[in-house]
Amino acid sequence: VDPADAVITFEEDLNVDPATGTADPATSTPVAGWTTMPGFRSGVAKSINDVGVVHLAATVPGTAPVQLPRAGLLDSARAAGGLAGHEFTNVGYGVNDLDRSVSSPNVAISWAGRRMASTTRFKSLTPDFLEQHGGNCFGDSGGPHFWSATGPLSNLTVAVTSATDPTCGSSASNQRLDTPEPVAFLARFTP
Repeated sequence: VDPADAVITFEEDLNVDPATGTADPATSTPVAGWTTMPGFRSGVAKSINDVGVVHLAATVPGTAPVQLPRAGLLDSARAAGGLAGHEFTNVGYGVNDLDRSVSSPNVAISWAGRRMASTTRFKSLTPDFLEQHGGNCFGDSGGPHFWSATGPLSNLTVAVTSATDPTCGSSASNQRLDTPEPVAFLARFTP
């Protein structure tokens, strides 16, 4: 994708013209480019080193950067027993589940073009991924997973959406941001 064809918005609604597929320039910021993490490998189920930085062409008034985790934060929390039952807040613009019936394997999904949030429980931790009990769907890729919904760590992003199960409900694999490689990569772009 040519960066000249991409824009970023921080609005709740994407405000995309359905006829042309273009975003409203009054609520979007042009993209100057992006940098992907070295070693990115796209996989069938999961991608490795699935982290990137989008460079904006202009400062966006009223926005502030998220907090990034220190190296090993999730491992330390797990060792201290702080991940069992912990809930994370997930944010994305992807499709949402309209009809998830336990008795039906079919899932009706619809893209609303609006920022949504969910809260899901911790499932497991791997060297690369924070696994959660759902909370993401198609189109949420790259969206943040915040440590908590409230409190002093509510702006701490510990992972980004990388993969979800086909039903958008039972499991989500999210690229950890607290492992050595993402920490070193992101340090290049933060003060």
